[in-house]
Amino acid sequence: MIKYIFLFTIVLNSCKEKNNDNQLISISFSSSGGQMGFNGSQKITSDSLIYFYNINLDTIDAIDERKANNNYPLNNIISDKEIEILSTVKNGESTIAFDGIDTELTIETKSKKYVIVNGEKDPLWQKIKLAIGGIFKKEFNVK
Repeated sequence: MIKYIFLFTIVLNSCKEKNNDNQLISISFSSSGGQMGFNGSQKITSDSLIYFYNINLDTIDAIDERKANNNYPLNNIISDKEIEILSTVKNGESTIAFDGIDTELTIETKSKKYVIVNGEKDPLWQKIKLAIGGIFKKEFNVK
């Protein structure tokens, strides 16, 4: 009888969902600014790819497309360890005041949201930007 209780306990514990506070919800890059009012974003979740692009304040010519994410696990883009490293990255200087474009990386986990603006000097920020850019270039024909 004790054997069965022990086995039952093991089975129940193995069926419980693991509580991972660093479980990724989404990764996104968004950019805005410039003389013509550019804004755009590329967001990836476990089940979706979302692309938005607009060059003017008027959204008539805006591109807003969505696709199912069947091929890009979020943990392949950034690991739990890299999320911890990313939390120490400092924001860069804004260039919007000089008709520049600011770019924001947002990593959302189950427990926290990390936002870094203009972090181009950081190699991890660059790695993530290249990975997301490659995915959206392939899936949405982004230039």
